[in-house]
Amino acid sequence: MWTGVAGGSVDATAAAWLPLTHADYWAKDKAQVDDIGTSMTGVMSGLVVPSYVPIDSIEDLKTQ
Repeated sequence: MWTGVAGGSVDATAAAWLPLTHADYWAKDKAQVDDIGTSMTGVMSGLVVPSYVPIDSIEDLKTQ
C-alpha cells in the first residue's frame, strides 16, 4: 500500500492507520505521499480471538 502510493502505481488509500500503526511507513514515504486528511476518528486496532481458543492473553501463545 505505502510503496504503491509513494511510487505512483496507486493513486490513494483509505487504509492508513496513523499516527501509530503505520508510523514507520509514513516516516519512510511521507516525502512522496500527500496527506489528504482523516477518514475515521476514535477507531481502535487490536487482536480478537474466538471463544473456543484456549488462551486468555498473548503470553499464553508461548505455551500452545
